[in-house]
Amino acid sequence: TLRSREVQRSREWLEGVKERFERDSRERRARARAAERKAREMRKEREEVEEGMVERLRRELGLVELEEEEEEAEISNVLTDAQRHKVEVATRQISGGQVLVQRFNLEITGADLRTLVGLEWLNDNVINFYLNMIAERTNSEGKTKIHAFSSFFYPSLQRGYPSVRRWTRKIDLLSCNLVLVPVHLGMHWCLAVIDFDQKQFSYYDSLMSYNRKCIQLLRDYLVCEAWDKKKLQYDLSHWKDCFPTDIPTQHNSSDCGVFSCMFARHIARDAPLNFSQKDMPWMRKHMICEILEKKLF
Repeated sequence: TLRSREVQRSREWLEGVKERFERDSRERRARARAAERKAREMRKEREEVEEGMVERLRRELGLVELEEEEEEAEISNVLTDAQRHKVEVATRQISGGQVLVQRFNLEITGADLRTLVGLEWLNDNVINFYLNMIAERTNSEGKTKIHAFSSFFYPSLQRGYPSVRRWTRKIDLLSCNLVLVPVHLGMHWCLAVIDFDQKQFSYYDSLMSYNRKCIQLLRDYLVCEAWDKKKLQYDLSHWKDCFPTDIPTQHNSSDCGVFSCMFARHIARDAPLNFSQKDMPWMRKHMICEILEKKLF
């Protein structure tokens, strides 16, 4: 009938419209995907060009050393067979509460040492033990007098000078050349340095932040410390605040503790910071061995 033919034509027309709409939608999605791929390719090409330009500029300005001019590394990536075996055995047998090392009034347990395995975050015990080894070696060499604060110093300092007044009752902080201050920001490790020779406060962060609050707290602390211990009105007006940018940077979210320890190690010997993210795996093993042997090498 006429009615049924009209209904059929309407259905066919609707199906045609639906088919054209779906075809157009598929084509639009395909064009969008192609545009996205092209955009990614263009971003990658731009980044490669920019990286190349930055690298050439850094070389031209002398901000990086050419490969053939690299200075001797402060830490070697070579372990003896016996040391490698010690690390392998230790990492296989690590257990939670077992005390493996005792020194500097600190105990390193298996759980502590495990933070140096893989991509774990270093904990306070490992940071404090390692900085104590750095200070011990540097002081024994007799060239530089160095003091390393505990990682618990900075949180206490934030509560005011009275909270840290007794931390230096056995040492003359003002007679040091360098003071190392590990800074833990909840999920990130950094290192602050008080350099009496260069008359500057420096803040080393492998993620390149500028923690001006930390530097100001250390400035205030030094003034209070000088007055409290020696009744000196310490003038810091000519001291500099430094946030170095030409330093190694991390490319993940887990190696900040290792970077902070390596900053401290190199700075203590005035050695160039010639390490990078790619060195972190063997540096972690090196640190495990050094902690087990209770000395740097």
